[in-house]
This record gives sequence, structure tokens and C-alpha cells, in this order.
Amino acid sequence: MKADIEITFSNDVQENGSVRFRPGEALQGRVTITPRKDIPCEHVYLRLLWHTKGRGDRFEQKIAEEDIFQGVLQKDVPLRREFTFTLPKEPWSYTGKLLSIVWGVEVQVDVPRARDLTEKATFILHPYGAGAAK
Repeated sequence: MKADIEITFSNDVQENGSVRFRPGEALQGRVTITPRKDIPCEHVYLRLLWHTKGRGDRFEQKIAEEDIFQGVLQKDVPLRREFTFTLPKEPWSYTGKLLSIVWGVEVQVDVPRARDLTEKATFILHPYGAGAAK
């Protein structure tokens, strides 16, 4: 990878080693991209999305997207952007034997004529604590 990409959440609830947010809450955080060399990029996208994992076809839905930068990411000069997404009411995160619903924030550096750089930080979207049977 040509850059170190870090996504951090600032208002999450930690439960059993997982990060959790409630539906309807504001998810706040920061993305930091530190290039190891100059990287010309057409766009740097920040997305809130969820996808299915497990048996069958994979489904992915983008809930929100921001274009946070265009131009040249300069070597060893960190790009930092704060973000806030309002989380939808559903679908809630779910882990089952055949299917799981996984939420995340993704950063994509759109590099022309080269492989894009991506990083994702996952979290749980659920109104109750982890393992709650409500």
C-alpha cells in the first residue's frame, strides 16, 4: 500500500471488544491518510455502508458518501478529515449461521490508472447491547 489509512470513531460505545452505535445516532469520527509517496488522486471518498456476508450472493448498500479530497496527496503530509453520519433506523447488525449484516465506514482513494487504496472500519448498529435478546 502507498499510504497508511486510519479510521477512528469518537463517540462509540465499546462492548466486548466491539464498537456499537444505536440507530438514529450521529456517528462521528476522523479519517487520517498518510501517503508514503506522492499520490495523485481523482477523489477520496468516505462512505457509510452495510453489506451481507455468508452464503448466497453478497449485497451492499451505500447509505452516504462524501468526496473529501481531490488532487495530490503529498508524501508524509497527513490528510485529516472529521466526519459525521446520521445512522439509519435499520437494518440492524446481525450475525447468523447463514447470513450476517455488517456495517462500516470505508475510505477509497481513487487513483487513476492504478489500483485504488481502500480501508474499512466496521461497527455494530443495534439499539441494545451486544447479545441482548430484545
